[in-house]
Amino acid sequence: MIYPRLRVPTLVLKADADPDSRKKHIEIAALLPNGRPVHIDGAGHVIRNDRPNETEREIRSFLSSQDKDSTHTVP
Repeated sequence: MIYPRLRVPTLVLKADADPDSRKKHIEIAALLPNGRPVHIDGAGHVIRNDRPNETEREIRSFLSSQDKDSTHTVP
């Protein structure tokens, strides 16, 4: 599996889901060393269309946190 080898910060946006699916999404994202899972409540398959404000907020927050975190460098 490639996930544990991905060292870059990764935002994992997921649509609204039942509790079992959410748990699986979080478990998969946890395999990413620098993964950050986020569920967008009320979003369907096309998250950016269904919940554009929330999607933008999460992306901006993620990118902003990367600007402040200098521990993630490209070799």
